[in-house]
Amino acid sequence: MLKGSYQWERASTDMGNLFPPVNWHTTLLSLNNAYINRIAAPKNILVWPKIIDLRNFRFNSYQSEYLIMGQERSATSRDLPDEVWFPLWLSKGNMGGAYNPQPYEEVKRYLTRIGEVDAAVAVNALNLSLKELVNEALAL
Repeated sequence: MLKGSYQWERASTDMGNLFPPVNWHTTLLSLNNAYINRIAAPKNILVWPKIIDLRNFRFNSYQSEYLIMGQERSATSRDLPDEVWFPLWLSKGNMGGAYNPQPYEEVKRYLTRIGEVDAAVAVNALNLSLKELVNEALAL
């Protein structure tokens, strides 16, 4: 577990990035119990891992940023609107199908704080839908 303040930066030279693009399709990114001051990453599903462990994570801001500087954005690198992006991103955090309301509430708080009301409503609707599904399944 990391404690303290850490910042990861992309490594690059005048010849471009030092690291090739990551194949996230079979990987897991664990943000379990993490506090992140600023997430700087594209709002695009293609650049995120297949599964993200979001249990008990907290964050202060999300800034869309692209990993390869100086390249034009293609159709596959465009950001999704917040009301589409955040519910989609959160859906990657359902570890083994287990429902946990905390990540949804965290993202809703952030979106409300920055004035993205439509996106906060979309995240809350997804959270309530999942909660209802879980309650129905438990009632069987």
